[in-house]
Amino acid sequence: MKELSPLACALFLALVGFQAEAQIVTNPLPGRVIVKLIPDYLRAVVYALNAPNSTSPGTLLALNPTNGSVLNEITVGVNPTDMTVTPAGDSLYVINTGSRTISKVDLASFTVTSSQPITTPSTYSLSNPLYLTANNAGTIYITDGAWGPEIYQFTYTNDTEVMVLNTGGNQSSGAGGLVLSRDGSTLYIWQQYG
Repeated sequence: MKELSPLACALFLALVGFQAEAQIVTNPLPGRVIVKLIPDYLRAVVYALNAPNSTSPGTLLALNPTNGSVLNEITVGVNPTDMTVTPAGDSLYVINTGSRTISKVDLASFTVTSSQPITTPSTYSLSNPLYLTANNAGTIYITDGAWGPEIYQFTYTNDTEVMVLNTGGNQSSGAGGLVLSRDGSTLYIWQQYG
């Protein structure tokens, strides 16, 4: 998994907090391995996903978009590799590769409200990153970490998982990453193999 450099983090924070002109702010986050940053379009916050290693619980940080300071930090599952905010902006989901769970975070209170287990039957390696995207109704689409990652639809409220795109598992190209259209009607992916 590729780590974001301090310069990339600073540039992202500067662009999210863009006012009249971009400014670069550097804020070291010692002891953390930031694997993803996403903005909150309803609140003045940037979320950073910290995955310190493949066997320890990770954390979700809320950062000030203008100066990069840590506003809050909460623990999620083991080895988180991706996160997504629902289109309504009320919840954030984190997929935890090490614990094979999805954590749901209420953004108003910035607390983990629940965690659901997932299965990844075609996983090539338990250390391969998993990715996700979600709609407002609690439907989450996840990749399974196969050599040719397959896509599953996971209904968070009743813990139901169904394959929606069988790419052949280890035999062909699969989904490397995914995103839903704003209305949740179209799933976009980029393809990868290996």
